Amino acid sequence: MQQASPAAAGAPSVQEHGAASRLPNFLVIGAARSGTTTLHYHLGQHPEIFVSPIKETNFFLWDEAGEMPAWVDDEVRRRTPRTLEEYGLLFAQATDRHRAVGESSPSYLFGPVAARIKARLPEARLIAILRQPVEQALSMFGTWHRDLSTEQLVERLPEALASGEPGPDGALPLKEHGQFHHHLAPFFAQFDRSQIKVVLFDDLTRNGPALFRDLFRFLGVDESFQLAEVQRYNSSGEAKNVVIDRALSMAQRLKGVARAVLPEAAVRGLINLQHRVRSANLEKTSALSPESRRELTERYYSQDIAALEQAIDRDLALWRV
Repeated sequence: MQQASPAAAGAPSVQEHGAASRLPNFLVIGAARSGTTTLHYHLGQHPEIFVSPIKETNFFLWDEAGEMPAWVDDEVRRRTPRTLEEYGLLFAQATDRHRAVGESSPSYLFGPVAARIKARLPEARLIAILRQPVEQALSMFGTWHRDLSTEQLVERLPEALASGEPGPDGALPLKEHGQFHHHLAPFFAQFDRSQIKVVLFDDLTRNGPALFRDLFRFLGVDESFQLAEVQRYNSSGEAKNVVIDRALSMAQRLKGVARAVLPEAAVRGLINLQHRVRSANLEKTSALSPESRRELTERYYSQDIAALEQAIDRDLALWRV
């Protein structure tokens, strides 16, 4: 896939009460359960990159009638900015040193939002990180059924993929989440291919530093910047200690309160600590067998993977094994 040349200009701006607020010049558009949280917080560590203090702003999920998809819960609707001015305020702390200004909303991939983004941010660069679709489905299924053990999720996954029934609150059927070429097609149609960067979850797990150097290059910032470490955020698995898991869930719900009373740097430090503790408290008790993964991949995703390979000019044989 062709890559963009380094960015020279900053993000576009929008007027708010007579002052210019910046709008993003890049978006992480998904996919859900594929590493978007890790991308968001690590990109934000680069001194020339500013990311929204709120991950998943979801701004472009509002349609022209002022509605959101049915699967968006009420809390997300309440906190999502409704106007371009409100959206711009999320990036008000970006300075001239921030050559790249962005946000991460995994739901954008399932939108449909490509035309809305193009209308508001025609020069934006888009990053999609994709995960082996059956593995992604298993992780998504786990977020829908947090009461089930990993073994139970693995056992019920084939039936869930076969059902074709909508997910909670009218979400896409489970099998459709991993049809990545289908979801990316509107973005390929709306944007020049040089504006779209598709990377893999496998790239993140195998060589995170190399992946981020590639992303820094794509965003036109200093690619020689070295991350202290590449830490996985929002991992899935079973809690070793239920008490710790409940405490972390409570902390998650209090993030809005923390942002109201603490400096942003302190909030980010608490988020980092929360993810570190959560990762340490998780363990995988079982996983899909290679045979099951191959069979489900062939049954539900083979055609979409073949189309994706052509679109991004990359062999995805590692997804078929």
